[in-house]
Amino acid sequence: MSGGSSPVHESASARRQPGRLLSGWTIRLLVAFVISWLLLLAFFASGAVSH
Repeated sequence: MSGGSSPVHESASARRQPGRLLSGWTIRLLVAFVISWLLLLAFFASGAVSH
């Protein structure tokens, strides 16, 4: 039984590391997405004001 439980712990620890990387990438993507939206909004706002 112990031999079957050891690989489970290894897989669990391995899953945690990629999970952190994915969370970091998702945060970066969200930040970039928000910044791009802000830039687009500012561009449209400036264009509307100029007109």
